Amino acid sequence: MAVLQFFGSTRGRWVRVIAGIALAVIGGLLGGWWWLMALFGIFAFTSGAFDFCVPALLVKKPVNGAKFRASYTK
Repeated sequence: MAVLQFFGSTRGRWVRVIAGIALAVIGGLLGGWWWLMALFGIFAFTSGAFDFCVPALLVKKPVNGAKFRASYTK
């Protein structure tokens, strides 16, 4: 649960954005089957940039970032 709280936090969003950019660039530069890593990086980037947390579905929490954070403050 602590990992999900981190991913949903503002700091976690920034980590996902930066890591997503890094994975996308590295995967794109290496080419070949590394493009799969680039796709994962693009997904991580967009989830951080648009503030949604897909792993929240595993614990039946809202995917929207603001609603997800509010669910932990109650």
